[in-house]
Amino acid sequence: MIQQATFVPDNAGEIRPLLINAEIPAIRLTTIEGDSWDVNASVREKPTILLFYRGGWCGFCKKQLVELRQHYGELEQLDHQIIAINPDTPENTRETVEKFRLPFPVLSDTKMEAAQACGVAFRVTDRDEEYYEKLRRASGETHRILPVPSYFVVGRDEVIKYAYVNPNYRQRPPFDLMLAAVNAVVHMEQAEDT
Repeated sequence: MIQQATFVPDNAGEIRPLLINAEIPAIRLTTIEGDSWDVNASVREKPTILLFYRGGWCGFCKKQLVELRQHYGELEQLDHQIIAINPDTPENTRETVEKFRLPFPVLSDTKMEAAQACGVAFRVTDRDEEYYEKLRRASGETHRILPVPSYFVVGRDEVIKYAYVNPNYRQRPPFDLMLAAVNAVVHMEQAEDT
């Protein structure tokens, strides 16, 4: 079970994300098939980019996922994987994975436990009932909590090596920034090994 965070702000700008050198919490989420997935076990096998996004209904998220699909081979060449996490139900997540032919695991965090444990969850309080209904249909939940779009580059030791977190959901980093961060981590770890 994921250790539940107690702080979920009502504003994306007030989140408290995990920082570089922090160890990720124990995370077990649901696959598009409805199976349990041990994120930490996957991270121990291969350095990972843990990507949090708002859901398949978000146009900015869809654009980012397509860009990641197009460049995923470059991350694999650096021996890194992506594990994407969103609040949608496994069924809604499956639709996104199939529609955009995503080659990496996309996991369902409907209760927002992983996002809370990583400090990137916030409660949406400034929208109309139609928006809240969209969130409810996507996640199957009434909590009105979303993740701030973010990603963490995590080593096999489960320690965060790099983090990108931006409360403005409209601004997504270009893939080149992610690739540069991964390259920097790879070079840093190689230097430490020598």
